[in-house]
Amino acid sequence: MLRNSAVMLRALSLLLTFALAPALHAGNASPDKELAAFLGEVEMQNVSWTKYDGTDFTLFYCTAQPPRTGAAGVYISREPIAAEADERNTLVEGSLGRFSVKWLRRVIKDGSTQSETVLRLAPQQWAHVLVEAGDQTTLQQYISELGQLSIFAPAGSKKSFVGPGFIDAGLRNHAGGGPGADAK
Repeated sequence: MLRNSAVMLRALSLLLTFALAPALHAGNASPDKELAAFLGEVEMQNVSWTKYDGTDFTLFYCTAQPPRTGAAGVYISREPIAAEADERNTLVEGSLGRFSVKWLRRVIKDGSTQSETVLRLAPQQWAHVLVEAGDQTTLQQYISELGQLSIFAPAGSKKSFVGPGFIDAGLRNHAGGGPGADAK
């Protein structure tokens, strides 16, 4: 029963985070400079990004602009969000930039596909990534583009985002394999 309550709470928090993020007061959004630093040189066509700061998290929220469809969110916090498979999920091994991850993939009521994963960026920093698109091809395009962001990109990448709570290129190349070494 407790496990079901935790799953329901997580689902509710995700729903609220992704459904209400565009409606949050504009004063909560960070300046364009911080968002530009997060995106680095990555150019995603026909999307609009917004950054929201919470008391213990940062949410980067991406919504599609016509003719593209879908949305993506990168929720970064000090604690991981539990993402557990259930009967409506398919577990898919894959990657997100330099990280090997397990995606939980599901089809939602409107026929769209969602994929989510949780990964450790640094010892006390986690990313929960949720992507939604109308079809598998668009979903894979989002995942590929997100993998190019500096926080997920391979260590040799020129892209670097240095900001509160984020890892930089120096930490990615840290001895012991870097923070991505235990991301499986």
